[in-house]
Amino acid sequence: MRRVMDRNRLRIALVTNVYYPHVGGIQEHIYHLGIELKKRGHHVKVITGSTGENSAPEGIDVIRIGRVIQYPANRSFSKMTVCFGIKGKMIKIYKKEKFDIVHVHGVLSPFLPLYSHLLSNTTTIQTFHAQFEMSTGYNIFKKLLQKCMKKIDACIAVSNAARNSIAKYLPGDYTIIPNGIDTERFNPKQKRLKKFNGKSPVILFVGRFEPRKGLKYLFLSFNQIIEKIPDAILVVIGEGRLKDYYKSFLSKHALKNIFFEGKVSMEVLPSYFTTCDIFCSPSYTGESFGITLLEALSSGKPVIASDIPGYRTVIKDGYNGVLVPPRKPSAITDAVLRITKDDRLKKRLIDNGLQSVKKYSWKNVSLMIEDFYYKTIKKKKNNSGKIQ
Repeated sequence: MRRVMDRNRLRIALVTNVYYPHVGGIQEHIYHLGIELKKRGHHVKVITGSTGENSAPEGIDVIRIGRVIQYPANRSFSKMTVCFGIKGKMIKIYKKEKFDIVHVHGVLSPFLPLYSHLLSNTTTIQTFHAQFEMSTGYNIFKKLLQKCMKKIDACIAVSNAARNSIAKYLPGDYTIIPNGIDTERFNPKQKRLKKFNGKSPVILFVGRFEPRKGLKYLFLSFNQIIEKIPDAILVVIGEGRLKDYYKSFLSKHALKNIFFEGKVSMEVLPSYFTTCDIFCSPSYTGESFGITLLEALSSGKPVIASDIPGYRTVIKDGYNGVLVPPRKPSAITDAVLRITKDDRLKKRLIDNGLQSVKKYSWKNVSLMIEDFYYKTIKKKKNNSGKIQ
C-alpha cells in the first residue's frame, strides 16, 4: 500500500521533450510552474532530454536521459527526446523518486512523453500546448496514442485552440488551464534600455525565425510605417533558420531602422518590453495562446496581434489590444498609426492590459494546476478503491 499523502506535500515530475538551455513557451511554463509548486512545499523534478549543453535556470532539479533531436512539424521544426533503453531508465527513475504526480507537457510523441505515461504507476496528467491544423504524427501513431490516453488520468489544454487541435485526433475531456506570466519580472517599472533613446515609436517583435511567425509581413508593414514616421524603429529578438533569408529580404526591399538583437537572456528580456512603445506579434498559425502577448501586457505595452484563435484567448480587440487580419501588412500599419496618434486609445489599451493580465499570474495559474492535481488524485483513488 502506498503512503497516504499530505495535501501540502506532493512529489511531482514535470516531463518535457526539451528543456533549457533551449528557450520556448513550454520551457517557461514548466520552470515557473515548478518554482511556484516548490514555494508551496512540493518536491519537483524535471525529466527531459539532453542537448549537449545542459545549462538551466537554478531552482529545480533536472533529470536528463537520451538525446534531443529535431524534426519537421506544424510548418516549423519541433524537437523530441530519443533514448535507447528508455523503458529501463524510466522504471529506475520512477522507483527511486516515488512520484505522486507525473505531469507530461507538449506533444504526446513516442519515447519520453509516451513512456512517461505508460510506465507510470501513479497519477498521470498531460498538458497540450500546441495549436495546429493537421498532424502527420498523430495520424501515424493514432492507435498507440489512443492506448496511451487510456493510461492518462486527466488532460489539460492551455486554450480552446489547443483543445480543439488535439481533440480531432484524441477525443476526450480536456480542462482549460491557461499559461502564466511572471508579473514580477515583466512589469512597467523595469529598467529601460538607453540605446534606443530618442527613437519613437519603438516596435518590438519576439519570436523564432519561422514562416508561421509572420515576421516577413511585419517587415513589409514597417516599410510603410517609416514613410509616415521616419524615426520609428523595429527591434527584432529571436533566432532561427530564416535569419539569413530575412537579412537578404531586408536588403532586397531596402528596409532600414530594423535592429536584430538575436537571442536575449531571460534577465534582459523584460527591459526590451519596457523600452518598446508597441509590441507586435504577426503569427498567422500555430499559436495556441501567446505567452509573449502576456509579457507585453504585463509590461504595460499596447499589443497588436493577428486575429487567430490562440491569440483571441488573450487579446480582446479594442479592449486590451488590437487584432488584425493575418498576413496583411497594411492592417498592421494602420494599427500602429492609430495607437501612435491616439493617446487615449493607447492609455486604454495599456490600462486594460495591466488589469486583464492579473489572472494569468503564475501564482494564480499554479494554484489552478495544484488544485487539479488533488482533484485528479482523489478521482483516481475513488475509481480504484485504493489509497494513493
